[in-house]
Amino acid sequence: MTSRRRPLAIAVIALAPFALAGCQQPTPSITAFSGTSSVQAPAICWQPADGQSLGPKQCADEALARASAGEGIPRLEVAQGNTVGISVDPAIAAGGWTVMVAGQQFATGLKDTYFRFTFPELIPFQPTGYTLQVIAEAQPAPARGYWFMQLVPPGA
Repeated sequence: MTSRRRPLAIAVIALAPFALAGCQQPTPSITAFSGTSSVQAPAICWQPADGQSLGPKQCADEALARASAGEGIPRLEVAQGNTVGISVDPAIAAGGWTVMVAGQQFATGLKDTYFRFTFPELIPFQPTGYTLQVIAEAQPAPARGYWFMQLVPPGA
């Protein structure tokens, strides 16, 4: 190696850890399906370390309240009586996950990457629809991540 290239090589080697430190794995997302439509939702908040829970500073109550109200979250059109399918990343399924619609628990402790349910026919749609919530569990703490989606009637 020539004397001119040596300082450049040393600089590249010295800076490599800083460049790699900026790389992060993408946050896992969920995808929901109904009829011929599908929508992907990013995490409202996510704790990437296994076995750790989200603290109040990591996932602000304000963000959760906004998402629970259906503000700024993806929308999926769902007709009453149709099947709704939810697909999650394996990182979510590994620790277990819960599905809630309109604050009611549909399933908990799921370990598969896919879950489906039939949207009830007897419940009239609210004008803004219903919030679908997926919660990644963190043992022994309550939650590792949150995803929200608004289920709305066709044409809404």
